[in-house]
Amino acid sequence: VLDYGADDAIWAYRLFFRVYQYLQQVNPDVIGTYLSTENPITRIFAETTIGGMRVNRKEILMRRDTMRESFAEALLDLKRAVRDRFPDEMPPMHEKLLKYEKWYKPASHEKYYRLFKQWIETPDNLDS
Repeated sequence: VLDYGADDAIWAYRLFFRVYQYLQQVNPDVIGTYLSTENPITRIFAETTIGGMRVNRKEILMRRDTMRESFAEALLDLKRAVRDRFPDEMPPMHEKLLKYEKWYKPASHEKYYRLFKQWIETPDNLDS
């Protein structure tokens, strides 16, 4: 998150100077939003990178376990939904994907059908 946020803040900073005149004419209120949101975050990320960040490790570990459990339950719900709608036989290839996407080949179509089928056939338990 830190890397993404820092990258986002840097590019927003660079973009700001390129579009400043345009923003003044079209939507001057957004300039204030930038100055109060994006601009300070660059300093915050710099300070965090240099000085680190204090965290409550015990709380993080406790929440991690809770989040893992809820994520596993959500994944099982997704798996059941896919299983309920998954075709018994491999469907034909999508014509437009085949025409326009280099990665979409008969071998990959078969591969991903097989992988999804294997996944939905695995046991539904939180331990696996």
